[in-house]
Amino acid sequence: CWDEDEGPMDADDDLGVSATTPGEIILNGHTLELPLQQDDKPNGVCVTLGCEVLNFTTNLASLSDTDGKHMCGLLTILVLRAFDIPLEKEQAATFVSVSCGSSQFATAAVVDYPGVDSLNPWYDQAFLVDLTPARIQDGKVPTVKFQLINGVATELGSLILTHDDIVAALDNTVAGTRSIG
Repeated sequence: CWDEDEGPMDADDDLGVSATTPGEIILNGHTLELPLQQDDKPNGVCVTLGCEVLNFTTNLASLSDTDGKHMCGLLTILVLRAFDIPLEKEQAATFVSVSCGSSQFATAAVVDYPGVDSLNPWYDQAFLVDLTPARIQDGKVPTVKFQLINGVATELGSLILTHDDIVAALDNTVAGTRSIG
């Protein structure tokens, strides 16, 4: 146990360690009190954890049914690949930057390497955006922007998906190959 500034219960206090799984919390009635340990010995301090199971649906009504305490939904963003990057093979070092509201993500960069097609790169990355009441504006999913970038900051193109694009798609799943250059 350490205390950097020796004040009682400051944010920098190490009170101990414990471990559990979401399944154990759920099977215990959605809350579980765990004893904390230091140096593999109980120290008399406990923490209570709670877990809630959310039902996911493609019905967007949950976006407007918020009480300020729960998630409204979960947006899954998949970035699979790009085709025909307009660069010389040796100059290609591309990645995809994704923004959704205040969330920012980026795929790993794909560069020219034996066995790797840097002009038709596979990114295979998934990003999750929790749709909390703070992120939902007027019952709408925030705009998602994709930017294809080469090197540090050379934008090769971008694509924007709006709430209306999501609503118009079957099961609210936007899929397909689109030109962003």
